[in-house]
Amino acid sequence: MNNIKEVIRRLNMEITESNEQNRVFTFVTYNNSISKQTIIANLAIMYALSGESVLIIDTDFSKNVFVDAFKLKVTYGLSDYLNNWKISRDQIIKKVANQDISVLNSGEKASSDTKYLIGDPRFDSLLNSLKKNYNKILINTPIMTDNSYTDVERVMKLSDGVIVSIEKNTVKKRQMFKFINNLRNNEINLLGYINAKGQ
Repeated sequence: MNNIKEVIRRLNMEITESNEQNRVFTFVTYNNSISKQTIIANLAIMYALSGESVLIIDTDFSKNVFVDAFKLKVTYGLSDYLNNWKISRDQIIKKVANQDISVLNSGEKASSDTKYLIGDPRFDSLLNSLKKNYNKILINTPIMTDNSYTDVERVMKLSDGVIVSIEKNTVKKRQMFKFINNLRNNEINLLGYINAKGQ
């Protein structure tokens, strides 16, 4: 990505102009999860430095990138919480040292065992309760495929807005047109795009 600061500032402007009451934002991609995750981490840091409390929720059960990025020690995550009623909310959210950023990592369950987990009503209840505790909630999703789209769509519906990260000239126009129409049909608020280049 050529200028991460410029991208973050523009993205913040789009988020701010959408509605000051909005606090849950989902980030989706067809082809470049690394750029998307970099944007989420840097946006979280920017908000924290400005005095806002931030939570990153990782719904990409195939990896745990934010644990490594923020050097966290975790035992449980989202997939563990949704699979085990004995695990509490306090056990799955980890605070980043010296910053007002917390991370809810994707968990330790194998990705093959996590299909339709986001459809669990417990996820809805968790997200609703977390809205009361954070100024901004940034949700990472897996790369959109036929297998993951159902979960990604559900997360988007629970959000105040969606940001799409795409690598220029790699996504077909027909594919994006279909995606945008689907957002409109489901009354999902599309805030903007990020043209990401592979790192």
